[in-house]
Amino acid sequence: MKPNPIFLSISTAVAGLLAYCNFSIANSEQALVLAIGSFIMLSITLGTAMGTSFEAERSGVSVKIIAFVFFFLSMITNLVFAFTGFSNPVFIITNGLEFLLFTFIAYGIFKTNQ
Repeated sequence: MKPNPIFLSISTAVAGLLAYCNFSIANSEQALVLAIGSFIMLSITLGTAMGTSFEAERSGVSVKIIAFVFFFLSMITNLVFAFTGFSNPVFIITNGLEFLLFTFIAYGIFKTNQ
């Protein structure tokens, strides 16, 4: 796995803008928690999808597809949290499970090296 600094910085900036969008939509006291959690999850998934290249092409494409799927899943769940009231533990557990599941699947695919 090799990071591409230009695409990685662009994807991080896009994730930051989307996190700010979630922050501005949420009209609750948990808006800052939502923005930070959104930024972390969106930057990791979009950075993996856009900002990295893989030596093994097949597993690299599979990891990128999984990263895009989890990016859109994270965007949808964070928008749901932005439009509805939520408690911090529910948000942290949901995003944590999404992150761990993404990491588990991406690591499994990456280790196959096909």
